Amino acid sequence: MTPSLYRMLLGMLLWSYATVAFAGPLKVLTFNTWLLRPLPGLDFSRDTDLRASLMPSYLASTGADVIALQEVWDGRLRRQLIGAMATHGYGFSLYNPNRYDDGVTSPLLRGAFGDGLLILSRYPLEVPQDWRLHFDGFTRPDEWFVRKGALHAVVYPPGTEAVHVYTSHLGAVDFNPALSIYDPSQESTRDAQIAQLIAWMRATAPSGPRVLAIDANVNTFSWSHKMRHWVRLLARGYLRLVADPALLLMDAYLAATGRGLDDEFTAPTYTSSALNTYVREDSHFAGAPDSRIDFVLTGESVTPVAAQVVFNRPVKLTPALRERFEPSTNQVFLSDHFGVLVDLAVPEMRR
Repeated sequence: MTPSLYRMLLGMLLWSYATVAFAGPLKVLTFNTWLLRPLPGLDFSRDTDLRASLMPSYLASTGADVIALQEVWDGRLRRQLIGAMATHGYGFSLYNPNRYDDGVTSPLLRGAFGDGLLILSRYPLEVPQDWRLHFDGFTRPDEWFVRKGALHAVVYPPGTEAVHVYTSHLGAVDFNPALSIYDPSQESTRDAQIAQLIAWMRATAPSGPRVLAIDANVNTFSWSHKMRHWVRLLARGYLRLVADPALLLMDAYLAATGRGLDDEFTAPTYTSSALNTYVREDSHFAGAPDSRIDFVLTGESVTPVAAQVVFNRPVKLTPALRERFEPSTNQVFLSDHFGVLVDLAVPEMRR
């Protein structure tokens, strides 16, 4: 699909919302936390305890009503985070309990560490029958140990229709800096995960307000290994997310900020960037191009009103925190990702 065709679909979708009475807004945050502790005392992320201690106040400061988190891969840290967020008014949560919460009996088991997903909400949420999806395949070899997928909650904001909230984390894809190429077999597996996710969403919420908060691990545009830069062609994975004829998911950040695809190409928005100290130093992403891989996508009758990228600057540490945690870098970010915060208008509750 060309950018012009995508703009036409976006315009038709916005026009279809024009006759809906809205009561919102509903503020939604998506954020990959980079809390990677597969076993007690073994961290694959840096400054994990420091960032986990800072995270509740920063998350709450956004004013989000619903917070979708990825890569919360430590049961103890997850319980700590849920408890701290409850004191900030987020009394409702949904996550996938697994044996990792109380210690893995065998870390060699496929998917032993679960999906790392967590939904926090100020508003009551219902756990539907089809609340959890596990992807059939995995991309990189290290993802054999986790079980990526998606969570589904039905959130009840006051005065509005119930909202189907999904969060998902797609497989990461290796980038070879020497060849300037993403691993094509891993990309194919990620595309299969997208197809599985879209089919599951269509089955679990065939109608009504839908919101998908996702670390998609796919950029808006395609990468050319020959030219070694992004090209003005929408990425296959991105198109599969936004062009499904049944869901017609909208890129909330672009819609709310009024940015067209031409704007996004000439002056890109990034959520994974070498400006972030952790990305610059992390071996998995060193040499990979900056990209926008974190999205809030909205479906039927949900209109994006405002949006911004958050947590894209270093956090301020007191001397006491520096002495206590001894951070690995002078510029500490909240994660190796930036977050995306959107305001959404949701239809009024039907009388």
